[in-house]
Amino acid sequence: MAINPFNSIIPEKPSRRKRPVPKKSGGGGKKKPPKKSGPKKYARTRFILKMLTGFAAVCFIFGFFLVIIYGYDLPDIDKLYDDNLQQSITILDYKGNTVATYGDYFTQFVQFKDMPKSLIDAVTSTEDRRFFQHWGLDPRGMLRALASDIIHGHAGQGGSTITQQLAKIVFLKPERKLKRKIQEAMLAIWLEHKFTKQQIITMYLNRVYLGGGVYGVDAAAHKYFNKSARHLNLYESAMLAGLLKAPSTYSPANNPHLAAERTEQVLLNMVDNEKITEQQMKDALKTGAKVKVAVASASTKYYADFVIDQIQDLIGKTSDNIIVKTPFRPDLQALAEETVSKNMLEFSEKNNAHQAALVAMKPSGAVLAMIGGVDYADSQFNRAIQAERQPGSAFKLFVYTAAMMYGKNPDDLVEDAPIQGRWQPHNYDYKAHGLVTLRDAFAHSYNLAAVNLSQEIGIDNIIFIAKKMGIKSPLANLPSIALGSSEVNLLELTTAYAHIANNGAGVYPYAIEEIKTQSGRVLYQREETGEPQVIDEETVHKMNDLLKAVVTTGTARGAQIGRDAAGKTGTTQDFHDAWFIGFTPQLITGVWVGNDDNAEMKKVTGGSMPARIWAQFMKPALAGAPALAINSGYGGFGASIGNSVESFWNNLTGDNHQPPPRRVPVNNWQAAPPPGTRYLNYPQNRQMDDAE
Repeated sequence: MAINPFNSIIPEKPSRRKRPVPKKSGGGGKKKPPKKSGPKKYARTRFILKMLTGFAAVCFIFGFFLVIIYGYDLPDIDKLYDDNLQQSITILDYKGNTVATYGDYFTQFVQFKDMPKSLIDAVTSTEDRRFFQHWGLDPRGMLRALASDIIHGHAGQGGSTITQQLAKIVFLKPERKLKRKIQEAMLAIWLEHKFTKQQIITMYLNRVYLGGGVYGVDAAAHKYFNKSARHLNLYESAMLAGLLKAPSTYSPANNPHLAAERTEQVLLNMVDNEKITEQQMKDALKTGAKVKVAVASASTKYYADFVIDQIQDLIGKTSDNIIVKTPFRPDLQALAEETVSKNMLEFSEKNNAHQAALVAMKPSGAVLAMIGGVDYADSQFNRAIQAERQPGSAFKLFVYTAAMMYGKNPDDLVEDAPIQGRWQPHNYDYKAHGLVTLRDAFAHSYNLAAVNLSQEIGIDNIIFIAKKMGIKSPLANLPSIALGSSEVNLLELTTAYAHIANNGAGVYPYAIEEIKTQSGRVLYQREETGEPQVIDEETVHKMNDLLKAVVTTGTARGAQIGRDAAGKTGTTQDFHDAWFIGFTPQLITGVWVGNDDNAEMKKVTGGSMPARIWAQFMKPALAGAPALAINSGYGGFGASIGNSVESFWNNLTGDNHQPPPRRVPVNNWQAAPPPGTRYLNYPQNRQMDDAE
């Protein structure tokens, strides 16, 4: 039985019982004519019309006051034309694949005529079937959603039209309040009045969030399928439409299984909405989609952060959405992460070594991979570029380079003798080895020989060379600097060694090759120009001789990889830090192992964990590359720059810097330290030891 909603206010209809007819007193007379029933017949209709008119008036008045109450602070409609998204920064690897994105990512605006029909049908079939029929609000859809919610006992159906969703994402905050819903409806009606249906759905699909930091179907198509939205097939269109309900949950990158289930549901919706046939759905399910989302290793963020920090220095501040091309190698990054993780998992507890860092670069300075710590999620502190640690004997590179530039040769002798004075370093084995060749002293990392040599060459000249080779950190002019008492970071120390690998040419580490806007305007382009010669080739060949000896017979025998390799270990006093920086002609890699709290490790030397990590990384990294020889032959000094020490130093500085004068060996050094120097406690004068 139908229920009359007006039963409570409409009077009941009177019953039609027969009235008693008075008996006739006489014979048959004429019957009285029946009364006219017209006014009563239409009284009920007039009453209903009055009630409906009154109800409409009440609704109008109520609606009028709602407009006044909720319309006075409606958002500015000009927001429709504003772009309030954060600046987008997209980082690409050496092949042009996306490594990371920062901010809100979107690409080109795709016009309605360029969108595949399958995409429009998938979205409307799933989100708003009557989109092309309703006027911004869909009462039928609202009732259907309400009925579904009542049946299931919870709010599962939204009921909002695409126009309402556009109003929400452009103008309103995502909050569940009556005011927001009313304003959403008002704005939806305005949008329908102002724009065509094609314009509304175009704006919606170009601005809606689709997970992974991307906005708009074109950005999502590039992210998930590596193609423009213009070229989506039926299955891909359905997959993107499925993301609208819950972008993170149904992301093919995060949950491939759930994404496939949701895509199938969207295809069923399209069949039910008569947009495709069942056979087309079956064909689409067979075709599927080739999701090409590159799942970057967690450590990749160390590299990405390194890139982000350099952008402003290169192009200044900009609000443009930019694309940054880098020399980053995802394969080497994954290999570096795997190697470091494996070694730390196996040896960290045993050796009380809980952190590590790695930098891999071309000899020319292109940074290919970077590990800033064991776990980025646990700590975003990048130990490859932010941690300043004492390099120990790895700093001897500059002592011996200066000596070779001064005219010495690997076969020359140096005295490895005890130091007399207030500061008395010693060798790792606590022995003095007498007269030894520079090659043996370097390969076995004899501290006494390095200190004596540094005093002969001059500490100021050693610092000068270190700065020329890329050391930016402050270096104290103290005797202990020969043993690595001044702190540096891994990137700058690896860069210094790259000068030798780069045949003496200047090296500037870089991770950005090009920066351009999304429209293609180039903001920065790295120019491949020849860098000035910093170390003459003759000195380079001599240092190659010494560095190769470290790997073949010295403290880094654990770094042998079956081809020519050169490098140097470094271990600080009490085993606080351990280093190995080594190279082949194609690749140079630096490794550091230690603890953030500077805790003492259990006899971890540069020749143990760091050299092992280096070898396990370098061997597969160079697989397939030719085994090139490292040139260690030398004949005459200064072949590429000049024929004398003086001419080389003048060319190096451009300011007539004189070659280093001979100095009194440090074992006769008795001068008082500078005022305020604390030789026993001051970290710049800590004794540095290296290990076999």
